Amino acid sequence: MNDKKDLFREIIDESIEVDVSILPKALRELIEELEVLHKKRDWFFYDLKFDELENRAKSYIINRQLS
Repeated sequence: MNDKKDLFREIIDESIEVDVSILPKALRELIEELEVLHKKRDWFFYDLKFDELENRAKSYIINRQLS
């Protein structure tokens, strides 16, 4: 497998735009960390941080701080 090939680019719909500036600071910081890990191709820590992002986002939704 060609490691230069970005596997996620095949499944990401680039036409969808998300304004992350309206998200809570904690979520924005996690997204920034995920972007760094993605560039480093550190999939182990990427997966761990992604789970953290998902859990925190769900918490904001449950507490009606995010919709």
